[in-house]
Amino acid sequence: MQQVDNQRQTLEYYYRLFSFDSSGISQTYRPFPGYKNLNDTTGDGFGNDIIDFGLNDGRPDAFVAANSIGEFSEYQFSIDDLEEFNGFKIKIVMTSTNESVPISLKDFRTIALA
Repeated sequence: MQQVDNQRQTLEYYYRLFSFDSSGISQTYRPFPGYKNLNDTTGDGFGNDIIDFGLNDGRPDAFVAANSIGEFSEYQFSIDDLEEFNGFKIKIVMTSTNESVPISLKDFRTIALA
């Protein structure tokens, strides 16, 4: 479990990922909303407002297309208005139907905000 110094209410994390067509990825903390359950209110391509908390599915804040071999794409996950917390765990589930093209993850970053 990652500990933080003060009470926080927002959790964001980012990473770069290589995934081929046969790959899937999802995360859990408390389920992240996923891009299909977010409205982009700022025009930056990433969702900002949750449409329905009951539809949270663990997808990233914006759709990310499959990659070419060796190419990494940025994934962003965020959840706001949490009850105050001083620690968190993140679980990343990666699946693929093609074991000769494994999923690769790098540049993992987390931000906990008050």
